[in-house]
Amino acid sequence: MSRKISTPLTIFTLLAITACGGTTEPSELPEHPGEAGRLTLEGIDMDLDGVRDDVQIHIHEQNHDLPDVIAPLLHMAKYRQQAIIDYDDDGVLEESYLDTHLHTMECIKLIDPAGYGKRITLLEQATLNTGERWKTALRLDAAIASGQAIARPSVTVLDCQDVMSIPASDK
Repeated sequence: MSRKISTPLTIFTLLAITACGGTTEPSELPEHPGEAGRLTLEGIDMDLDGVRDDVQIHIHEQNHDLPDVIAPLLHMAKYRQQAIIDYDDDGVLEESYLDTHLHTMECIKLIDPAGYGKRITLLEQATLNTGERWKTALRLDAAIASGQAIARPSVTVLDCQDVMSIPASDK
């Protein structure tokens, strides 16, 4: 069993190192916004990477035990946050959101088969840390599912290259 897990982790580590980014050092993280970050649906994103600063800090703090999972979780947070904002603005969702979300979730599962569910649950709790965020996310999720079965994609290590580097800043 450890051989199956260690091989993908080695490949993921190589991909993360070579894919322009790797992980962010704690000294490079933005300052925690505190209560100011909870005042709006968008929150605060001082480094303009598409991930709220409080969520970015949470991801690094909660996942320091497995650095390979940090970049995919940051991507998941970025997609989720943008989908929530877009849906709240006009009730329209980018068509690729669900596929992107499921793809990223499966990449996280590939890295951490035993712990991916807990990591994603903790991310969701950090992302939806106000009533307004929860309500918008519930409306978004209802619109996505709309009573249909959702198939999860099958991914390989190579399929996950797109989420193995830290999301770029929009600066």
